[in-house]
Amino acid sequence: MKEQIISNSKSSSSSTTIQNFISRKKIAHSQKLNNHFELILFEEWTTCKSASILVGFADIGITPIITTSSLVEQLNLPQIGFLKSKTQPPSAIIRSGQPSHSIRIFGNSELVIINSDHKFKKQKIVHSLIDSVIKVAHLFESKMIYSTEGVPVETVERIERKEMQFLTTNAEMGNKIASLGHKVLDNAVVAGISGGLLAECSLLPSLDGCSPDFCLILAPTCSLYPDVWSSVMIIQLLNSLLNTTSDTSNLEVSARKLEAKANELINIHKNLYTMIFTCNSAIYLTPRYPF
Repeated sequence: MKEQIISNSKSSSSSTTIQNFISRKKIAHSQKLNNHFELILFEEWTTCKSASILVGFADIGITPIITTSSLVEQLNLPQIGFLKSKTQPPSAIIRSGQPSHSIRIFGNSELVIINSDHKFKKQKIVHSLIDSVIKVAHLFESKMIYSTEGVPVETVERIERKEMQFLTTNAEMGNKIASLGHKVLDNAVVAGISGGLLAECSLLPSLDGCSPDFCLILAPTCSLYPDVWSSVMIIQLLNSLLNTTSDTSNLEVSARKLEAKANELINIHKNLYTMIFTCNSAIYLTPRYPF
């Protein structure tokens, strides 16, 4: 099988000015986190102390990636570092002509985002990544880690977009989210990185007593096509929980276009299925005369 070397992707913003050279960033801090990951931070990272952390990984669905990528763009968050994997195949993600590692860290004084569109299949690496996120939160002295996921809904009808589900270790946060009309997740299995972070952050350490709180936000998303509305809902909720004012208008336009195109394709397939079914029924029901 021929190995794929380069994969092209469209830039998220066509108006971005692309310079003719790569800007090299100065490393200000490096730290081995475990056997799989090393933390590399640039000079700007010290301005992000005490900021909340939002993680977005593509281990289950695309909602975390769309959410975190949109926030990075809307809030104009600079990249302040990355997690360097010692066991994953080497690669470089190119954005606006600038390379970066697979697991990127962006942030300002209010919010730090750790995201990656790479899927981590080996369980040992997933466990090490969960451990790394918690250690980064300790280093940044973050009081809260947020994670988001989409809850698949198998329907072609209009999805109810007002209510989301959540879990949090912080009582004040839970009361606030509930007052906004959202419900606690009752009975479920939360898999992947979000589930691992939830399990780890639900424990209090026995010694220093310093442990970040955790908040998982779950939005309904259509399982039949890429659904951007779940990210719109999550970002609007995060705007009310954090001191951020991220504009979701562009994301909403994209969501409407995707939804309209998906509905068009679904209707085409439904009509085609109806035609085939009717045709087959007619053939089956047509009496056969012995001529």
